[in-house]
Amino acid sequence: MSMMRQAISEHCQQQWDATIQPAAEGISPVRQRAWQRWQQQGLPTRHQESWKYTRAEQFFTEPLLNNALKKTSVLPQKTGNPVIADIKQLSASINLDLIDKVICPHANSVLLYCIDGQFYSDQTNTSLFGGLLGDVSDPSLFIPAQDLLDEDSDGFALLNLALSPETLQLSIPADSQLTLHIAYIAARAGWYQPSVRIHVQPGSQLTLLEHTISPADLSVSDSLWNSLTQLHVAPSAEVIYVNLNQCASSCQHVHQLLVDLDTSAQIQSWLAALGGNASRLQIIQRLAGRGSSATVNGLLLGQGQQHHDHRVVFRHLAEETKSYCLHKGLLAGKSKGVFNGRILMTPEAHQAEGNMYSRNMLLSQGSRMHTKPELEIYHDAVRCAHGATVGQLDRQALQYLCCRGIASESARQLLLAAFIQTLWQSLPKPLYEWLTQQVTPSFASVSEQMEAI
Repeated sequence: MSMMRQAISEHCQQQWDATIQPAAEGISPVRQRAWQRWQQQGLPTRHQESWKYTRAEQFFTEPLLNNALKKTSVLPQKTGNPVIADIKQLSASINLDLIDKVICPHANSVLLYCIDGQFYSDQTNTSLFGGLLGDVSDPSLFIPAQDLLDEDSDGFALLNLALSPETLQLSIPADSQLTLHIAYIAARAGWYQPSVRIHVQPGSQLTLLEHTISPADLSVSDSLWNSLTQLHVAPSAEVIYVNLNQCASSCQHVHQLLVDLDTSAQIQSWLAALGGNASRLQIIQRLAGRGSSATVNGLLLGQGQQHHDHRVVFRHLAEETKSYCLHKGLLAGKSKGVFNGRILMTPEAHQAEGNMYSRNMLLSQGSRMHTKPELEIYHDAVRCAHGATVGQLDRQALQYLCCRGIASESARQLLLAAFIQTLWQSLPKPLYEWLTQQVTPSFASVSEQMEAI
C-alpha cells in the first residue's frame, strides 16, 4: 500500500472511532456493514474497470487530510432568516437571486442549504417543509445494501454510509408537485459527507436540483464533498433531476445518486460538471417496475488541469422498461474527461429498450477523453444501441460559416454552443434559462483555451 493510501486509511479509521463514540448504544447494521466492507476493499483502484482512468487518491490532498476531523461550521445551529443573512455574507459569488428565480415561481418550493455538511432551511414555506419530513425510516424503501455493497460497491459511497454524521430524510406527499433545491456550499476547508434520502410517493412530481458551489474566497483552501443521494420513486411518480457542480478550483467533488424506480415511474436527469480540481459523479438507476423509464443528459466542461469522471448505470429489472443516455464532453487545456456507461438487461427485461451515446470534442492537443459505453444483455427480446465518438471541431462547418461573413472566432463559439445546447432543450423553461446562465461562464472560459485548427 502506498504512503498516500495508508494515510487516507488512517484518517478514515480516526473518523470511524469518532463516529461510534457518540453512538455507543448502537450502530445501524447498514453503517456497520459499510465500514466492514470499506476495511476489506479500501479506496477504489485502477484494477476496477469503472476506475480505470481515475485515481482515487487525487481526491485527497495533504491539507485536506490534516483538516479531515474538523467539523466546525461557519454558521451556528440555527434556521430561518438569520442563516440566510449569514449565507449572503459568505461571498458575493453565491447569488441567491439566481436561485430564487427558479424557486419562487412555484408555489410548492423549498430551498435547503448544506453549509459545511450541515443542513439549513430558509423555511419560507414552513408548513410545506414540515410536510416533507415524513417517515422514511422503512429500510426496504432504499437499496444501499444491494447497489453499493454488492456488484457496484464503491469506496467513497461506503465511506459516506459509514461516516455520514446524519441523513436528511424527506417524503414527498402523494399526488403533489414540488420543487426542491439543495445548495451545497463549502465555506471553509474540510471533508464533508452529506447524505439525503427522498421517498417520492405515488403520483407526485418532484423537481430536484443539487447545486454544489464554493465562495470565491476559497481559492487557497482544500475541501472534499463526498455526498450520497438516494431516491425511491413510487408507482406513477415523476422526477426531474439536475446536478450542477460549480466547486472552486481547489475543491474535489464526489457524488453518488441511487435511484429505484417502481411501476411506471419516470426520472429525467441533467448533469453538468464545471468546477473543481477533480470530480466524479456516479448514477445507478434500477428500473425495477414494469414500464419505468430513465433518461440522462450529461456534460463535462474541462479546462486547465481539471479531471471530470461520470459513470451512468441502468439496470433493467422488469418488463417494458426504457433508458436513454446522451453524454457530451468539451475539453480544453490539459483537462481529462472520463465517461463510463453501462446498460444491464437482465433475464426479466422482456421488451425493454436501452440507448447510450457519448459525444466528445477535444479543443487542444493536451486534452484527453476516455469513453466506454457498454451493453450487458441476458435477454433476446430487447432493443439496445450504443456508440461513442471523440473528435475536433468540424473544419467544413467552420469554413461554411466563415464564407458567409462570420468571423472565425464567432463561428467557433457558435459551433461549440450548438454542440452543448441540445442537451438542455427538453428542460422546463425556467430551469433551461437558469442552467444556461450557470454554464455560460465556464463555457466561455473553455472556449478561450481552444487551439486553432
